[in-house]
Amino acid sequence: MTFLVWQAKKLEDEEEFVPYQPGLKRGKVYQEPEKSESAIPAAQLDPELEECLNNATEAELTDIAGLFIKKFCYLHAFFIVLLFYVHAPC
Repeated sequence: MTFLVWQAKKLEDEEEFVPYQPGLKRGKVYQEPEKSESAIPAAQLDPELEECLNNATEAELTDIAGLFIKKFCYLHAFFIVLLFYVHAPC
């Protein structure tokens, strides 16, 4: 910590090209990009399977993800659980 204080005292402040004025924005103002709601396409499942997944508990969804991890890669299992966990009724 003492090194940081020493270094801060050693460095000179840079001159500002535009003087500071309270309340005035300098540079670009960040605007959050628009999000589209249909970023993830809806999965087409059998109605029976969809009902089972919608009524599944978090522990059951975790078990399903564990099965997919063994068979497929970690990323696919994560997206499957995320997809059904987000769309599950509260």
